[in-house]
Amino acid sequence: MMDSRRAVELATLIAEHHGDPNPGGIDAVISSYGHASHVVFGSSDQAHATRMPVLVIQVRGDFAGRRHPPHTPPPTGSLLTALVDVRTEALLGVRIGSTALDLASLGPTDSLNTPR
Repeated sequence: MMDSRRAVELATLIAEHHGDPNPGGIDAVISSYGHASHVVFGSSDQAHATRMPVLVIQVRGDFAGRRHPPHTPPPTGSLLTALVDVRTEALLGVRIGSTALDLASLGPTDSLNTPR
């Protein structure tokens, strides 16, 4: 299990890389990759073990996607949701939008404070 201070550090770093160096609130939950991928992205990525533990973080701020098709604007939104491998801390995927996801469907959710 990842400690909350490290979860805030990772969430803040991911938010900064997506355009907001001072994000707002952070919600986090530990889940399996398969379940989290289905809730966050609507599908399951078979490249990763479906039972692998992941940290799912949802951050409030002003975000823009870093990867998008050529000649199209990046996705933007006020919510960034990311999946992070608990063991390696590798970023496995990011979703940017304006609709909050129900992280409670993945397990007990923690609201974390951002450093100000």
